[in-house]
Amino acid sequence: MSSSQLQKIEAIFHSVLDCTPDKRSAFLDSACAGDDFLRRQVEALLTSDHESSKFIETPPAALVESMIESEGAETASLLGRTIGHYKIVKLLGRGGMGEAYLATDTRAERKAVLKVLPARFTADPDRTRRFQHEARTVIALNHPNIVTIYEVGEEDST
Repeated sequence: MSSSQLQKIEAIFHSVLDCTPDKRSAFLDSACAGDDFLRRQVEALLTSDHESSKFIETPPAALVESMIESEGAETASLLGRTIGHYKIVKLLGRGGMGEAYLATDTRAERKAVLKVLPARFTADPDRTRRFQHEARTVIALNHPNIVTIYEVGEEDST
């Protein structure tokens, strides 16, 4: 993400905080002008801001429940989506570095596994570097019992 994108996200975030809750959606429609990535980033900041304000008052069990629900919502939003030339079919699993999905490679007409960093991690340069390092390490290996990586890339900060 470029510094101009970060500045725009921050400016919209601070402006939307001045809106009453019932006016925020209309403001975001106008300010983001159809840019889904921009809107998702601003909404993530709004959610984080809202959650942080009630963090101390919320029992730990409720926090865990809300985290699990938000992870499920994020996963559900990727199902059926196309990233690059990969159409996501189903979630295979989650790990410390991201989520793995069964996908269809629409160019090669074959099944593929797509490993995706969740949106909340893409802004973390350290996590992105670790993800890229992991991919380069596996690409360097060549053995019939080791997965083959065909591509490493980014689309709309995914």
